[in-house]
Amino acid sequence: MVKLKLHLDADTSIKALHLALVSKGHDVTRTPNDWMPLDASDETQ
Repeated sequence: MVKLKLHLDADTSIKALHLALVSKGHDVTRTPNDWMPLDASDETQ
C-alpha cells in the first residue's frame, strides 16, 4: 500500500486538522515550519 505524503499550505494549515491527520497515521507537514515560511507563495508551497 502506498503511503501518501501531504502538505497543508497556509490556506489550510489549521493545527487541529494537522494533528487529526497525524494521529490517524498520515505523513503530514504544514506551513509554517522550519523550511517553509508562512508568507511563502503558492508556487513555493
